[in-house]
Amino acid sequence: MNTVLTTALDGLALGEVQTSGPLMLIPILAAPVEGPDCISLAQAVRDKVVEIREINEGGSVPELQIHSTATVPILIIDGEELAGAKQNRAVNTSILVPAGKDMTIPVSCTEQGRWHYSTPVFENSDEVLAMKARRGKMRSVSENLRAEQRYASDQCRVWEDIADMQSEAAVHSPTGAMRDVYTARAGDFRERMNAFRPVDGQRGFVFVAHGNVTGAEFVSSPAAYTDLHDKLVRSYMSEHLNIVTTAPPLNQNQATAAAKKFIKAIEGLDETSFPGVGLGTEYRIEDAAHCAAALVHESTCIHFAAFADESENNTRAMEMRNVTERRRTMRRRRN
Repeated sequence: MNTVLTTALDGLALGEVQTSGPLMLIPILAAPVEGPDCISLAQAVRDKVVEIREINEGGSVPELQIHSTATVPILIIDGEELAGAKQNRAVNTSILVPAGKDMTIPVSCTEQGRWHYSTPVFENSDEVLAMKARRGKMRSVSENLRAEQRYASDQCRVWEDIADMQSEAAVHSPTGAMRDVYTARAGDFRERMNAFRPVDGQRGFVFVAHGNVTGAEFVSSPAAYTDLHDKLVRSYMSEHLNIVTTAPPLNQNQATAAAKKFIKAIEGLDETSFPGVGLGTEYRIEDAAHCAAALVHESTCIHFAAFADESENNTRAMEMRNVTERRRTMRRRRN
């Protein structure tokens, strides 16, 4: 693995495990070195130094135009959602937008049933693509990068995963918008979120659901991470809110050991590098059981996200896939 990534992963320290029912969050802490300055999309919006629009008046589903007047780079992470304009979108990969520059960014639609302007410019939706959809999107983007050197997703797969999310949550959205599910279930998220508050120096987390590590997230800037914490946690929780399981819970030591094992497994994989959409180099890492992506700039891992695929030996995972496939079949028949 790239030495910058190896150093970053080796330097991660894990905090005290936080628990809410069958869900566990293990804070990731790191050495005080933060790397190059950058601000989050949320901060850029608050400071009014960014504007994101359709690429032209007619719009293009897989592309948006960003205009930055910030004096430092803006970090937009993989899966971060933008709301408004002709339809809501999620960013296809993590992007470090150069200070004071205009650029085109690759996105996926997260609102299938609308193609008309609701606002002239996009706003920060305060959500990240649900983890299951984000994981599938990451794999499809990696495939397109290897085949065509393009940060393009499998848009149909994204829509299917959002439809599954709506069905599982029993939430109807007139435009098929992912954001409507988050809004409808705000109370459920809020109840769980009380257990998962950020701690001093936190820059990420490892997430455990029903005894299994589902993924990990790391951001080099503590300030940027603080802006991202709540919506990242909601993304990871999105498919687990009301699941009842018979899996025995992990204790604190078991959860920490599982988190370390997951990080080591990612560290042991080979990576493929690509030029970043903005600043830096993109690294894609995957095998049959894991997929990950990292953005590196100025010898610093700016953002890292990794997901575990559901194991074929995990009974609950198999049951969930069977339910999902039945729901998809029923939707196809109705259509």
